[in-house]
Formats: sequence, structure tokens, C-alpha cells
Amino acid sequence: MRKDRARIATNGTRDKKTLILDAAVELFLDDGFDRTSMDAVAERAGVSKTTVYAHYGDKVGLFRAVVDRGASTLNVDLENKLHGADNSPEERLAQVLVALLRGTTAPPMIAYLRIMVAETTRRPELARILLGSSAVPYAVEVVASILADDATLHGYTLADPTAHASLFMRMGAACMQLDAITDARFHPSPDLLENHATWVTKLFLRGLRPRPTDDEGEPAAMEPPAGYSYPWMPGAEQN
Repeated sequence: MRKDRARIATNGTRDKKTLILDAAVELFLDDGFDRTSMDAVAERAGVSKTTVYAHYGDKVGLFRAVVDRGASTLNVDLENKLHGADNSPEERLAQVLVALLRGTTAPPMIAYLRIMVAETTRRPELARILLGSSAVPYAVEVVASILADDATLHGYTLADPTAHASLFMRMGAACMQLDAITDARFHPSPDLLENHATWVTKLFLRGLRPRPTDDEGEPAAMEPPAGYSYPWMPGAEQN
């Protein structure tokens, strides 16, 4: 009987937290950080303001919990890509980049990033929360592990896999994030994400792997994926 009561109490707490976080997501995205009040979150969630404060302390703590919940979903996806033993390191790396792109260019994440850009001068803690969420270091760890596998497979040495992993993520994901933040019309399709991830991965690994011998010849040049104009490049067509 006591175990049943404890289970009911635990489920009730979990349900309240879910309601609070769902309400906070809606309000942060609709109204921004400053215009969202703890009173409004409590009212939207159907709980008391005391309950919201008891679980999250203050609005910054609530924002951190919202970001962490999104990060946990991405971490599970990355974990699956890391252990795709049937795929080559190159294929796994491209799949990880697709997962990162899918998560970091999704409308909610772009909305959070816009909040961060707008508020970061006055509230630098918001930037630290977003950039320091559990998804970022774990993604670097996953990419570094796959790069180490590729180095072993192709006979080269990486002095600092973590540094290379960080660079790969910036090359692969930050550009599309920037386009999505600055152009509300930009919504990358699944095919574009796949093509972009494949192209960036091949270019990055080509720079790491040993160059071919004269007998093997130079690898053919790779064309950028169709459907994406890379608008920051001089002379690129603007969509």
C-alpha cells in the first residue's frame, strides 16, 4: 500500500513538472523571456505559483529545465547514431550531423536562439544555459569518438579529437542555424539536411585522411548539395 501511494505521489509530481515545462515552452516562445512571468506559467499549467517556484527556484532555473528537456531528446538520438556498428565512421558521422541539424534548426530551438541573441547583452546567463546544455558536450564526445574510429580505420592520427569534433560541429551545424535565425522563411527540408551533412562530412574527412598516392590519383571534386545557396558566400543567389 505504501509503495502504491509513493508511486502515485511520484507520478503526480512528474505530471505537474510536465505541465509546467509545457506551459513554459509555449510562453517563452510566444512572449520571450522577459515578458514571461512565473504567474503566467502557473496559470497556463493549472498549478500554483508556489509549486512552480518549489520545482525550479526562479525563471532562469525554469528556462534551464526547458532547455535540458530538449537536450535529453537529442542525446538519445545521438546515442543511437554512436552505436550504429553496421555503418562506417563516415556514415555515422553524417547521421550524427543530420540529428544535430534536425534538432538545432527546429522552430523551437531557433526561437530559443533568437531569445538568446536578443537578451544575451542584458542576460548572459541565458547564452550560457543554451550553449552549455548537456547536448553540446555530449555531441562533441560522440563526434570525437567517431572521428577516432575513422582515424584508426584509415591510418592517421588525431592529436586532439575533441578539438576536431568541435570544429566539425561548427562547420556542419552553425551555418544552417545562422540562416534559420536570420531568415524566417528558411525551413530546411529533410533531403537538404541529408545532402548538406553528407557533403560537409566528406569534405571534413578528406582534410584529415592521408592524401592518395600518385598511382591512385586525386579524388574527384565534390559539388555542394542542390537547393541551398549558402547566402553568406559572395555572389551566391539569395532565396
